[in-house]
Amino acid sequence: MQTLHFNLPAALLAAWMLQPGQTHAQSAPRPPCGDAVAVARGDTLSRIAERCDVSEALLLRANPGVSGSEDLRAGQELRLRRDAPDLSARFDRAAGSVGAFASQAGNALNDLAGEVGTSVDDLLTKNPDLHNRLRQLGGQLGLAGAGAATASISPASGPPGTLVTVSALGLPASTPMVVGAGGRRSAYEVLDRARTSGTGTLLATVPVPAWAGETGQLVFVVANPESGMALRSAPFEVTRPTRP
Repeated sequence: MQTLHFNLPAALLAAWMLQPGQTHAQSAPRPPCGDAVAVARGDTLSRIAERCDVSEALLLRANPGVSGSEDLRAGQELRLRRDAPDLSARFDRAAGSVGAFASQAGNALNDLAGEVGTSVDDLLTKNPDLHNRLRQLGGQLGLAGAGAATASISPASGPPGTLVTVSALGLPASTPMVVGAGGRRSAYEVLDRARTSGTGTLLATVPVPAWAGETGQLVFVVANPESGMALRSAPFEVTRPTRP
C-alpha cells in the first residue's frame, strides 16, 4: 500500500490562507484609484497600471478573465486588489482562463489564415489533422465549437462612418454577445449587442466610429464578457474621408 506523507505545518498554513474573510489579504495599501477602475477607450494594461500605481501582474491576477490589453472593454471595471481566494473565486479564475485560451486559439487561427492568404474555414478544410486536433482539445476542455469559431468583416477598409458587416461562426447557440471595435492592442468599445442564432452564428452591421480616424487600423470584436470569450477580425484599414 502506498503511504502518503503530509507536511502538517504547511497544510495548516495553506488551510488558514484559504479561509474567506481573513484580514491578512486586506493588509496591502490601497492604490490611488481605489479598489477598482473603469477602463477607457484605448486603454492598455500598462496605462492603467501606471495611472493607478499598480503592476500589470497584479491586474492580471485580480482579473482572471483578462489575459492582455486586447481583452479590455471600455466601461469595464477592473479590480485593483486581490482578495483572499475561495472556491468560488478559483472556479471563476479557471473559467476565465479557459475562455481566454479559446480566444487566443481563435486569434492564432485568424492570424495564420491571414499570413497564407486564406480563410480559417479553408485553412481547416485543407488541414484536417489540425482541425481534428483542435476539436479533440475542445472536447477535453468542454468548449462547444472549439477550433471553428471565426469572425470576419466586409468591407476591409473605408473612412469613419462606413457600414461594416461583422459575421461570426462557431459561437455558442442562442447566446447574448457584444460587437465592438478598438485598436489592435487596446481596449475596445461596444458598438452593438446581438444574440447568436440557434446554430451559433451572428450577423451585425455597425458603423466605423468617428474616433477611428485616429487609429489607422481598427479591429472588430465579437465577445461574451461574462464567459471571457472574444473573437477578433482581421485589421480594418481606416482611410481618409473622400472629398466631394
